[in-house]
Parts: sequence; C-alpha cells; structure tokens
Amino acid sequence: MTLLSISLPFSFANVYEGFAKAQGILRVDEDTLTLEFEIKDNFFGVLKSEIKEVIIPIQYIESVTLNKSWLKTVLIVRVQSLKILSHIPKHNQAQLWLYISRKDRNIASKFASFLRLKISENEIKLLDAN
Repeated sequence: MTLLSISLPFSFANVYEGFAKAQGILRVDEDTLTLEFEIKDNFFGVLKSEIKEVIIPIQYIESVTLNKSWLKTVLIVRVQSLKILSHIPKHNQAQLWLYISRKDRNIASKFASFLRLKISENEIKLLDAN
C-alpha cells in the first residue's frame, strides 16, 4: 500500500442537530483532498442520502491537525474559505472536524503527515512560481 492509495474512514458528529450521522472516507490525490460520505438517520439507519463527493484543492487547505485523546481521535482540516465547505453538513468556522475510529489511528497519523507534506509541496511550488 502506497501513501497515494490510503483512504481514511471518518464520521461527522451530530449532523442535523443529532438527528443524523454521516460516515465516509477521505482520500488525497495529487493536488486535492476528496471526501466521500453518506448521511443516515440516527433512529433506524434506514433513510440514507446519496453518496456525496466534495473535492478540496490542496492550495485552499491552511492546516491539518490530528488530536488524539484516550476517548477519541479527531482530524481537523482548516480551509481558507467557507465556500469550500458549503456542501459538507457539519463544519465550524472554516474547520472540518472528522472523527476517526480507534482502530484507524495509525492510518490517521500517516494520512495527516502525508497531507501536511502535500500542503508544503504546494507552498513551495507557489514560491518557485513567484
């Protein structure tokens, strides 16, 4: 498995004021971060949305933070504009809080490091262009 093929499962907390939950996967391509997710109702899990895909260009990502605690792991992606997150049901002040299951913590660490590397490479390209 190469870093280019890593996908990271995630979930959103309290979608639609707790009436639904969202689960999906993250993927980093050459110059984008892709989120694929679906939303299910919290009561029976029967009502599902269609699978949604949101593509965020790396150039619009400001930072990536991985917070690990005893109870939870959260990947926080901060972007430059709220418009980028307009199709995502749960975000806060240009930050996307993605909850990672305990079993995927190691993958999340690699994923966050790789995404930070991509952000740095993009910044170097911009400096070279100027």
